[in-house]
Amino acid sequence: SDYMGVNPFDDSPMSALGIHNDAESGFLAQWQGNSLKLYASLAAQKIGQYSQSSELEKQQGLLRLGAEYTPRFGDWELELAPAWKVQDYSYQLMENPQYVFTSNQSITRHLGYGNALSAGLKILGHSEYYLANTVNPVLVEASTALDAWLGVKIGPLFDFRVSAQNLLNTSIFGVYPIPFSMHAGIRWYFIN
Repeated sequence: SDYMGVNPFDDSPMSALGIHNDAESGFLAQWQGNSLKLYASLAAQKIGQYSQSSELEKQQGLLRLGAEYTPRFGDWELELAPAWKVQDYSYQLMENPQYVFTSNQSITRHLGYGNALSAGLKILGHSEYYLANTVNPVLVEASTALDAWLGVKIGPLFDFRVSAQNLLNTSIFGVYPIPFSMHAGIRWYFIN
């Protein structure tokens, strides 16, 4: 195959790039206590990258680490859920950062009768990597995105949430997802 695509704007031919994670095998270890869950995975993955100008296959080691901690202290509930993915780095592989991390954390105050107040943060980030461009690879610098939210739950069927998205006003994985902005949402469940 020559890995040529069609430009959707003017139907001209353009180079295409195929990236495939053909296989992954490894070991997973997990431990769970009352409010703590830990896991680690050590694996090897086979990645193929195919374009008009080259074909590349690599075996890559990777490590996944994560935790979930959800203690409850009376009417207060805490949630911490960090996760990391670390893999062998190759400058030849595109869209393949060495580190990817995410973390969700929240605190909730349960008020009784199904009511609650809550607040939280979500963090997503990665190390630098090359953007898939078969002619001239572009380095995408390391980046972190941060969202924050406040919520009110009134009974089991209604909740209201205000969130600030992309607080750092950054791109993530080479894409500018949304400018810093405020959002509000209401969910009301109707049950017959």
